[in-house]
This record gives sequence, C-alpha cells and structure tokens, in this order.
Amino acid sequence: MIELSYNLACPSKWLNRAKYIMALIASASGIRLYPKAENADIVYGGEQTPDSIYIPWQPMAALEGWRIHEIDEIAFYLPGNVNGQLFDIQGRRYAFDLIDAMSLYLVDALDAHNNPKTKGIRIPVTPKAEFNEFIRLFVQTLKMCRKIPSDFSPKTPWPNNGTFALGLSHDIDILKRKIPGSLKALFGALYKNGRRQNPASAWQGLLDSTASRFFGQRNPYCNFEAFYSGGHRSTTFIFSGNRNDGRDPTYNLDSVFRELALFLDKTELALHNGIGTWNMPNRLKKDKADIERRLGKDIKGIRPHYLDCRLPDFWRNLDGFDYASSLGCDSIPGFVGGINIPLYGFTLPDWNRLDIIELPIGLMDCALFTIADKERRYQFIDEIIASCEINHGLLIIDWHNTSSYDNDYPGWYEAYQYLLAKAGRQKAYIGSLAEISGFWRNRCESVFSF
Repeated sequence: MIELSYNLACPSKWLNRAKYIMALIASASGIRLYPKAENADIVYGGEQTPDSIYIPWQPMAALEGWRIHEIDEIAFYLPGNVNGQLFDIQGRRYAFDLIDAMSLYLVDALDAHNNPKTKGIRIPVTPKAEFNEFIRLFVQTLKMCRKIPSDFSPKTPWPNNGTFALGLSHDIDILKRKIPGSLKALFGALYKNGRRQNPASAWQGLLDSTASRFFGQRNPYCNFEAFYSGGHRSTTFIFSGNRNDGRDPTYNLDSVFRELALFLDKTELALHNGIGTWNMPNRLKKDKADIERRLGKDIKGIRPHYLDCRLPDFWRNLDGFDYASSLGCDSIPGFVGGINIPLYGFTLPDWNRLDIIELPIGLMDCALFTIADKERRYQFIDEIIASCEINHGLLIIDWHNTSSYDNDYPGWYEAYQYLLAKAGRQKAYIGSLAEISGFWRNRCESVFSF
C-alpha cells in the first residue's frame, strides 16, 4: 500500500472539513494518508515545504455555479469563479482550494437530493461519476509530482477482486395487489384513456387479485422468489406499520412476516421509515425495535419512503443504525451529483464525521423506466456499470417487489435480470448493503489516520 503524509495547516474551524475530504480521497484511491507536522507530502494551508504538494487555503467567498474543466481526459466540475491554470507542476501547487471545491460540490449534491427539481449538476442526468473525477485529478497530480508511480491505479476494495460492487436492495411499498385497488385500476383504464394501464392488463390484474384473495393463488406482488433465488444476498427495506402520513404503506408487520418467513435466510432486513419521520430519532428507534422484536432480525440499515429526508440532517438522527441508503432520486436515473462511492455521514456547518455510512442509490426501477425506449434503457445500464468500473465504485439498485409482476410493470423484472447478468459478466462483487457497508468501514480505517 502506498503511504503519504499530510499536514493540515488551515484555520482550526476548517480542520474537520479538511479531514473529512482527505479521508474521502484516501478511501476512494486506496492511498494511505497519515498526519505529519513537518515535511509532509501534502500541505493544506500554511507554508509550502520544498517537496510538498501544496493546496492553498482560500475558500470561495460565494458559489458562482459550476463549469466543466478537462485535464488529461479527466473532466470535472469546478466553481465558475475558478479560472486559468489549475496546477503548477514546477511549483507543485494548486491554484485553487481543492478541499473547498470538493466540499462545496458534496454539499451541492446533498441539496440536489433535498431539492430534486433544481437544475444543472444538481440532478443525475448522466451515469458519469463526476465526484470521483476530483479523486482522479488528485491522483494524477501525485503522479506528475512523482509522489506515486506513474502506473499507479487504485485497487478494488471489494472481495474477490470485484471490479465494482453491486448492492441489491428492494423496497416493499405495496405488499399485495388487492381487489379495491384492482377495481380502481380497471376503472382508470376503461374511463381515463388507459393512462395507467390498458383495459386488458387491468382486467388481468383484477382476476389475479381475486384468485389470490379467494382461491389461494399467490398474490402477484408477492413473487419474492424472483429476487431471492439467485444465490446473492440482498437487503429488503420494510415498513414498521406505524403510519405517519397518508402516503405511507398500509401493510403491517404480521402480514409482511407471513410473506417473507420462507426467505429470511436469503435477505437481510432494513427499515423503510415513513414520510416525515426522518427528523424523529425516537420514532426511528421505535420502528427499528418493533421490526427486530416481531421478525427476530437485526436491523442495521434505513431508507426513507419516497426518499423523504433532508441531508445531512437525517444522518444525525440515526443512532443505532450502521448505514443509510437515502441519497438518490426516484424520477431520474443515475447518481445524484455523480457520487458512486460510500461516504460517512457528517454534520453541517462543523463537518463532524458521524458513525453512519451512506450508500448512495445509483438506479431505481421507476427512475430507469422514465426512459421510454428499451434499447436506450439497456444502454444506460451498460453506461452506469462502466462508470462504476472506472473507480471500483458502488452501484446500489432499488427494485420494488411489485416490479416482478410483468402485467403491471412490463419489462421491469427483465431489466433487473439484465443488470444482474451484466454485473456478473463484468466480475462485480454482488452483495447486501450491510456487507458493503462493513467492507467500506474496514477500507476507511485502513487508509486514513485522523
């Protein structure tokens, strides 16, 4: 493992921010960084030493949008007020505050989650991992200054030398297709120009729901074998039954237990917390405890229903959870802000690192199917996998149990199978979110010393 020293000579109120970003660089690149007071390899603020790479402490007074820069085929975003030569090779120094630029970008990505209708890089319009381009730029700088070998490339942090990690997750929002809902769907298909379904599909849905209710046929939304029979561990986010909003799921723990009882050894469970509960830490603890008590399974993770939370504030309320998977978008496919690596939660404005790992969602089924053309959907899957391979990144996918019912969601399960097969061919590590969180914690502890 390559080891480099760092010295953070910025003002004390910026230390937490600088440490957080440096730890993120270390975990993404695999280069171990450790503190050193004198003659450090990397110096942030203060005075530059003869052999150091220098990052000036000069935070941007105001954010003036973002624009793309390119250096040696590395394309990355920087604030609009950063111009001219970005790095002086002879002088071994950046012309701008890289730490501040990365932290501003990260906060902007969180704001994109909180306000998904904003424009520009704030929403995931491509699968390109823009945030990782900062890491690639920094690694390229180290190469140019001969701090690391010119042929260095980050090694995968994933088991079995996985080219990237694919995290399988499923949300149960609607447990069963019921007769009243089926009648409503049929009415809509007949009298509302089939905006939701065509009449034939809606009629078949009613027949299947009726057969399930009265004749013992499996409910069409409870085809869990479709997701749990592939030999890979996955994570299933379930609702506790304690409703807080009219849009929350309507099933209870007894009903979900009956449907999942045969599969509890094939998937780990996590909390799918209700709308508006993201800032209710006591409620989240209760929901977690209710599931653990009723289903006899440890709950380590959490994901808000409708991804309803405010980041980074949500992370402060997750005492007792190991990870969250909340940074994402359900209406546009791709990574919010191009963040395709795990990261520790933090607080603002002080940038205290929290003991919670965030696993960003890269692709949700409903977001993928906003792409109307099938060929383009599959092309997008290929592209997003390729973007994760570049930096041995993480692709968390979120497929709902309802999507295996092809009558209501034609092609959704087929796309899931294609994605899984593609990841297998590309030698990805495929696993559950708790497994991925654990691996990343070990990675962070091994490469960065506070």
